[in-house]
This record gives sequence, C-alpha cells and structure tokens, in this order.
Amino acid sequence: MSYEAIGQGIKACLGNISSLKRIYAPEELPTAISERPCALILPGEIDYSQARADEDTLKYRVIILLGEVGKPDRFALIPPYTESIGDSSVPKAIQDDYTLSGAAAWARITKNKGAGYTEWGGANYTSTEFELEVTAPVI
Repeated sequence: MSYEAIGQGIKACLGNISSLKRIYAPEELPTAISERPCALILPGEIDYSQARADEDTLKYRVIILLGEVGKPDRFALIPPYTESIGDSSVPKAIQDDYTLSGAAAWARITKNKGAGYTEWGGANYTSTEFELEVTAPVI
C-alpha cells in the first residue's frame, strides 16, 4: 500500500465531481486556497487493531471548502456533496470506484461531519468533512 497512490486514487474519484475546481492529494496540499469549491485530502487515523497481516485499515479526511466565512449562503452549497446520489455526491464518487484506481482493496465514506468551518493558510472557510475508510494491501 502506498499512501501517495491511495491519495491519488481518492483524487481521481473526486475528479468526477465537475463542481470541484481543484482537488488536492496529500502530497499536493497548498499553503493558500485560491479556487473554491475545492477538496483537500488528508491522511487520518490508522487503526492497528483492525489491521490484518496482509492489509491495513486507514482513514482519510476529505474536506470540501466552499467559500470564506461570513457568507452564510455557502451552507446551502453543502447538501449536493453529502447526498448519496447525484453529480456532486462525494459518497457516490467513492462508491463508483471503491478500489481507488486499484490502490485499495476497498474504500467507503463512513461519515460526514456536517456543516462547519475549516482554517487553512490563515483563512477560514465554510466547509464539510467526510471520513473515508480504506483497506489496502500491505506492501
């Protein structure tokens, strides 16, 4: 399993969401955000108790940044990303290629943390965050 390959696989899946202007894999994270809406893919927890000898279970965070704080109308942009179907659905994008372009045995969105705010590069953005669980072979 390669963290970089998994990140790129997640990015490829999210690339099918045409409303996202940019998608940043873990090795591509910017210091400042210039285009929104965008997705940040961040490594999350590793649950070693769930691991098998030949597979690891990893969690990734997918954060959708919608706009700068102070514009309440940005919250109305969240539902299409959180729905289970539709052209902007993050869960559907992952479900459509649950192997993340062959980087994982399987992947699935396990939760959405709802509407909120994310600070990035000194600016605050209206956002929503997903937890993505990935099972990948140990290399």
